[in-house]
Amino acid sequence: MLLSELEQAFESQKSFLSHASHELRTPLTTLMGTLETALTYDHTLEEARQSLGAGLEAARHLNGLTNSLLALAKVDGALPAPVPVRLDECLNQALEYAHSKYPGRELRLTFGDLPASEEADVFMVPGNAQLLTTALFNLLDNACKYSVGAIHSELGYAATHTLQVRITDTGRGLTPEELSHIYEPLYRAAGAAGRPGYGLGLPLTQKIVQRHGGRLELTSVAGEGTTATVWLPAV
Repeated sequence: MLLSELEQAFESQKSFLSHASHELRTPLTTLMGTLETALTYDHTLEEARQSLGAGLEAARHLNGLTNSLLALAKVDGALPAPVPVRLDECLNQALEYAHSKYPGRELRLTFGDLPASEEADVFMVPGNAQLLTTALFNLLDNACKYSVGAIHSELGYAATHTLQVRITDTGRGLTPEELSHIYEPLYRAAGAAGRPGYGLGLPLTQKIVQRHGGRLELTSVAGEGTTATVWLPAV
């Protein structure tokens, strides 16, 4: 069992290094090629501006990828001491971010089962509000990015002392093979071709949820859509 886990960890690391090398090399090659071409062949201001624009786009991609990799590494490090956080406020903040990024998209929020309590803090979880908001926004971002219909979010209790957030879309969905790789850093499914992103949102979200003592699960049916479910321990 231990040998199998070590082999799996080694293969995951090997796959990550391969993907990282490719993802970092591509914008660097583009940037260097653009600058070399501009230096040799650009003779007018308009030609120089076009080259600078292409180089700037490659630099932005590289910067975004680097920041995402740093965020992934940061979650692996020491985190601030957990404090009581309202998960409903984190979800509402994530929904606001999604509304801003995808204006006009229909983002629904409903509430599921709640405990028979009159206390105002039924949605409290121990943790870090910024990280939890980031995790929930990443799930909403994926749902918006890979579907065109309404996105449905639901917050409620899955069991005693366990909060649940479920985010559902009606996009192209994922195959079982794609689902088996979605938590690998820099992995991108076939449907991600031509769409913005680095394949780091789900690995980052999974790490954030795990660092909060929770669990993330994605279920999907190709051609029908995907559901992301997060379970977190309540205060």
